[in-house]
Formats: sequence, C-alpha cells, structure tokens
Amino acid sequence: MKILMANKFHYNRGGAETYVFNLSDLLEKEGHEVIPFSMDDNQNMSSPYSEYFVKNIDYVDSLDKFSITTGARVALRSVYSREAKRNIERLIKDTKPDIAHLNNIHYHLTPSIIRALKKHNVPIIWTLHDYTLICPNTHFLNNGEVCERCKRYKYFNAPLTKCKKGSFSASFLACVDSYIHRLMSTYAFVDKFISPSKFLKDKMVEYGVDEKRITHIPNFINTEKIKEIKKEGTVEDNHSFVFFGRLSAEKGVDTLVQAVSKLKGAQLLIAGEGPAEKDLQNLSHSLNGSRIDFLGHLKTEEVSALLNKASFVVMPSRWYENFPYSILEAFSFGKPVIGARIGGIPEQIDDGVDGLLFEPGNKDDLRNKINRLIDNPSLVTEMGKKAKQKIFKKYDPKTHYDELIKIYRQVS
Repeated sequence: MKILMANKFHYNRGGAETYVFNLSDLLEKEGHEVIPFSMDDNQNMSSPYSEYFVKNIDYVDSLDKFSITTGARVALRSVYSREAKRNIERLIKDTKPDIAHLNNIHYHLTPSIIRALKKHNVPIIWTLHDYTLICPNTHFLNNGEVCERCKRYKYFNAPLTKCKKGSFSASFLACVDSYIHRLMSTYAFVDKFISPSKFLKDKMVEYGVDEKRITHIPNFINTEKIKEIKKEGTVEDNHSFVFFGRLSAEKGVDTLVQAVSKLKGAQLLIAGEGPAEKDLQNLSHSLNGSRIDFLGHLKTEEVSALLNKASFVVMPSRWYENFPYSILEAFSFGKPVIGARIGGIPEQIDDGVDGLLFEPGNKDDLRNKINRLIDNPSLVTEMGKKAKQKIFKKYDPKTHYDELIKIYRQVS
C-alpha cells in the first residue's frame, strides 16, 4: 500500500513528528511505501520527495513584521495554501497513493490539501495531535490557563484575548481559519479521525464531531530501540528525578519548582528550553532552589542517559495534554511518572501502580507525591518495572499497526 504521510514539519520537533517518523518506519518494515509531504526547512530529514514540499514561512513573524498588505497575503496563504494544493496534486499524479494519512497540517500545509486529495479520490485519515479542529489556539489555552471560551463556535474570543502566542495577529488568523473551514465544511471530507487519547476523542464529540468518525488508537513507542536497563533506578541509586520537555507556561514547571523548593534529599533535573526558561530560573533562585538544576536543551542520546540514571519523572502540565510521548519514553526506561490529573495523562498512568497522579497546579499535592517516592525507594523500583511492562503490553508497534491497518482497509 502507498501511504501519503502529511505533516508540516519533517524534522524531530515534537510529539507529532516522533509519531510520524516512528509510524513511517513501522509501515515500511511491514512492506508499505511511505510518501512524505511537508514544508521545506534546513533541519529536514532527507527525502526523495522534497521537491514537492511547500516553501518555508514563519507566519507569526511575517504577520507582525510586515505591512498590512503583506500580512493579508500571508494570512490568506496560511488559511488556504494554493501552493500546497498544487504541490500535493503533482505528488498524487506522480506517485498515485492508496491513502493519505494527515497529521499536523494547519497554517503551513493547510486544509487546502484535503480538497485536492478528495478531487483525486484518495481516502483520508487524520491523526489528531491537538485540538485545532475545535480550538483556534489548538491547545485550549489562554495565557497559560485552560480556556474553553470558543465553545459553540465563538472563535472571535481568540483575538479578543490574544490567546495564541500573545499575538493579536496570530490569534485573529486562527479565528479566521476556524470560521472559514467550518463554513466550507472542509473536515467533512475526512473519512476517519484517529485520536491517541480517549480524552481528545470525548472533547471532539462534546464539540459536535460525530463519534462514529473518530477511532481511539493510542500512540506507540519503538520497543526495539528500548535499551535493556540492568536495574531500575531508585532514590538510593542517584537521588535525582527529572522533568524533560518544553519550558512554557502550560507545562506547569513553575508548580514543580515551587513544590521542590522545600524538599530535602533529592535533586530535580530540568531538561529543555522555551519561553518560560528565564522566569523559571528566577523563580528557583527566589525560592533558594539549590536542589534544582537547569540543563538546557539536550540531544536525544543525552535525554536517554538522563532517564537511565533518574529515579522517576514528573509531568506537571496544566493543559489538556493529549497523549504525551514523554510518559511513554519514561516508562520505556522503567521510570514511574508523577503526572497531573488532566487531559489524557490519567489514561497513561495507573495511579499507585506505575506512577502517581496529583491535582494540576497544586504544589502541596505534588510535593506530597514526590516525597512518597523519595521515602519509598522499593516502591519506585516496583512501579518502574510495571511501567516498562505496560509499554510492551499496550504501546508496542504491533498493537498499533494492527489497529491502524484496520482503519486503512475500512476507508480504502
């Protein structure tokens, strides 16, 4: 089967790209041909199909820096890209795909490619990595806090509150995009949506999407790449625990810093960078966070080494996480996870079995859960073993492939 795999970034940038690259490798191992369609970028992985990729553009930067006329032209392209439509039509004619698998496409590839695919009778499935179809901000966030003001198509709230990147231009563009594709019924041409979490599926249904059009299939992790760990980490081994990911307000790292400021006997290692990095460092210093180390951006192999040595991982998000890969990665190293009870996180963590859950934003509750693991090293080891076992039982490639190929066959 020839699968046209569309995603706006073709380099390792986040969870969506992790999924796309892992899935592409899996499909090729199963004998399928994967045809990528993306945006040009100097960080891209090499591809024989790069000539079909659309030109690179930073929409927020373009809208904020240029004239009104240029901004309008850029805005139109980000809502409906004629270039993407032309390029994907050439790609369809040259490769004749059996099915298209969409991922993150908004603003760079745009939903214009959906009508091009349907014009050529290519079945479409779409894995949802965020809430773009029902939330202009894409993450149900407004200035770092959960927000559902746009429910019942009240997308005008986005520019009123500058909820997208704190920019009126970006928020207005997101508002226009939401209204246009609703009026054009663009998403009606998608044959099947795939939701990695039950939470995202339920939220889509709550906002009016037909439940029959959405199938829940959890993400997977490449179990072949999981290195054998001689001994699951314990607090006795290394006295450290980890947060790794983007340092932005919605990730709730400020709650973690506040919770850790009064801890004794363990070190918090924070790996990552982002817009909140400086504020978090200042917060740590103001709280005399001597047991908190900011490691900055780490390469993949450095993150692996960090996880291999850590006792456990903390995910303190305050937004509706979908199905974060960071939890799967932690589990694959035999590390329990303390996660916020929000979004799809509780679907991944069995509270008291392979990790612990706490109320999002509650630093005292989080501190208590961290202390529980620090004071019980044998519990950390036991939870870590169960976490790793779960990866092989529920989130292995074969399970995901078997479920996905059923969808492919249904719509083909």
